[in-house]
Amino acid sequence: MAAEEEIQRLRSQLREKEELVRQAAQAGLDVLNQQTELQSQLDEQRVEMTNALEVLEQDKYSLQKEVELKSRMLESLRSDYDCVKKQHRQQLEDLQVNLERSHSTALSELNNKVQHQEYRMGEVSC
Repeated sequence: MAAEEEIQRLRSQLREKEELVRQAAQAGLDVLNQQTELQSQLDEQRVEMTNALEVLEQDKYSLQKEVELKSRMLESLRSDYDCVKKQHRQQLEDLQVNLERSHSTALSELNNKVQHQEYRMGEVSC
C-alpha cells in the first residue's frame, strides 16, 4: 500500500503542479492580452496625435501666410498713407503760397487805392 499512497501523493502533486502551470499560463495569457490592448491603445493615440499634429501644422502654415499677407497689406497701407500725407503737405504748401500771393496782391491793390485816394484828396485840397 505504500506504493499506492506514493502514487496518490505523486498524482496529487502532479495535479497541483498542473494547476499551477494552468494558472501561470492563464496569467501569462492575461498579461499578453493586456499588452496587446495597451499596444492597440498606444497605436490609436499615436494616430490621434499624428492627426492632431498635422492639423496644428496646417493651422500654423495658414496663420503664417495670413501674417505675411497682413504684413504686406500693412506695408502697402503705410506707403499709401505716406504718399497721401506728402501730397497733402504739398497741397498745403501750394495753398499757403497762393494765399500769400493773393494777400500780397490784395494789399498792393489796397495800397494803390489808398495812394490814389490820397492823390485825389490832395488835388481837391489845392
